Amino acid sequence: MRRRLAVLATLVTLAGPMAAGPAVAQEAAPAPTADSVTGVADKVTQAANVVAALEQRRTALSDELARRDAAIADLKTHLSALQKTSSEAVAAARQQALASYMRSDAAEQSKALLNALGQPDANDVAWSLGLLRVTHEHSLDVLKAASTAQGDADSQLTAALAERAVVAAQLDHVVAAIEQAQSALAAAQADLSATVTQVGATVADGMTTVAYAAYRKAADEVAVEQPACGLRWELLSAIGKTESNHGGGRLDANGNSIVPIIGIPIGPDTDGGALDLDSSRDHAVGPMQFIPSTWRSSGADGDGDGIADPNNIFDAALAAARYLCRAAGALTLATRDGVIRAILSYNPNLEYLRVVGARYEALASDVAHGWFSTGDLALPAEPAPADDAGTADGGHPPSDATFTPPGTDVRTVAVFGPNGLTASTSGDVVAATCAGPSALLGGRAGFVQCAPDAPAAVLDPCVVSPTDPTLVACIGDPQQPVRLVRATTAQPQTPPAPGPPFLALVLSGGDVCTPVAPPGAAPAPTTTAATTTTSTTAAATTSSTSPGQSTTSSTAASTTTTTTATTTTPTTSNTAPMTTATAAAAPAATPAYRCASGAAVLAQPATSSAAWTVPISQPGAPDRTVNVTVAYT
Repeated sequence: MRRRLAVLATLVTLAGPMAAGPAVAQEAAPAPTADSVTGVADKVTQAANVVAALEQRRTALSDELARRDAAIADLKTHLSALQKTSSEAVAAARQQALASYMRSDAAEQSKALLNALGQPDANDVAWSLGLLRVTHEHSLDVLKAASTAQGDADSQLTAALAERAVVAAQLDHVVAAIEQAQSALAAAQADLSATVTQVGATVADGMTTVAYAAYRKAADEVAVEQPACGLRWELLSAIGKTESNHGGGRLDANGNSIVPIIGIPIGPDTDGGALDLDSSRDHAVGPMQFIPSTWRSSGADGDGDGIADPNNIFDAALAAARYLCRAAGALTLATRDGVIRAILSYNPNLEYLRVVGARYEALASDVAHGWFSTGDLALPAEPAPADDAGTADGGHPPSDATFTPPGTDVRTVAVFGPNGLTASTSGDVVAATCAGPSALLGGRAGFVQCAPDAPAAVLDPCVVSPTDPTLVACIGDPQQPVRLVRATTAQPQTPPAPGPPFLALVLSGGDVCTPVAPPGAAPAPTTTAATTTTSTTAAATTSSTSPGQSTTSSTAASTTTTTTATTTTPTTSNTAPMTTATAAAAPAATPAYRCASGAAVLAQPATSSAAWTVPISQPGAPDRTVNVTVAYT
């Protein structure tokens, strides 16, 4: 868990605030900030550390308690032995005293009788007379020593029991603190998950967060190594976009290429196929499209794992950053000529220069405005320094001809199983008014929507338990725990039907998208106070605006629509999934799904092939088609 948190914290910390970046990039989609994702990730780490420290304290106290229990057991054994010794000593003394008295002569008995005068009891008289004849006086010493030792053992046992009670109380306190700390950790983890979902997996120019983090990290490292270079992360982004579309859909959370990114053949083999998997020809490889010969001289370890791998975007971005600085030379990347020289050194192609330059200018408008959109693109007067390996990517554009997107993973959401609930839950079970159909999944049978009595909200879509017609589970996001409600009336137990619209889509890059209710969808069931149950005249009007709504459930939904002060009647727009992305401005086209990043999916997935695609719209970026990695049905 700590490794996963460390990776996440590294990514979002490197992403950092974009206040210093271009306005265009910020408007396209907000990047993770130190005050949002990083701050929450730090809280998770701190909470995990608190739990770990308390667990160590509990272990130490448990060990101490065990030691004290063992010591108390030893003291009790010792005390029992002392008590036995004392009892045996008393019995021996009594026997000896009586035997001595029985054997004494008349004169001695008379003397003993005189000394025993005044004793009120005959037994006491006999005991006193016997003691006067004890010849082994050390028996009295034995009795006294036994009594003293027993008293000392009693005191030690009392003290040990008191000390144990203190340790036990401390342990109880730590156990309670651990429960609180674990609750705090769970809350911090939930907050982190929610924050990451709010931020989304997509930032400016279609970058995934891992690509953005790699560019920022490389630029920061080069700024320390070569402060005069003037490298901007936006230049790395422009090149990464042109070379491989930031490795979109082919990078994991650590920046590794899980699907090979290999360009077209460009020359004789130089690496025996070690990097490009072709022992006869060389290909550019990885998200920054380095040819093997250039990587051999310019490769870098950007993620600190001890390996320079062109298929890792952190490694490739740092290598590209150093390469660009070296190519700009004395002109530096703070000048137009330096940037032109560096881009042409990466790929000596004028069209490539124009494309990369335009993307750089769009991202870094505060620095590059007009460098590429106005005037000519005359080459800098000073030639670029020679590089042993020539250009970085071999002078050829990357090719996706060898890339086959992985098939879409279709997952069936099973909330209730043969033995009851199979999904994890969150929150308390609250009373709710439920009715079908689902506004979000109106075309699918078996789904309803619910309006809890408190707090006021619309939960959609929801499914009814097959064994309890009043127990309903609502699925806001299949990747998150479900919300259980207790329906005020029994619901039809119709098995959910598979198929579109889907419960959720996950786009390449990790963006989670949930369905949006179409215009004219059935309004949410309304919660009404008991005093308003006579208001039933709006049933026909309400049902007429809800195509496909069954007559058996429309009455409950419509009998309260005329209520005013005591009724909560969400509009159709309120039935969208309850995520922060819901508040985003709607695109011109009606969206089918709203995504956590603010993007909108404009249609159901194209399912004619194994790899599904969807058209998406996003503020500040042109409409484009994106792969669907997971579809929840």
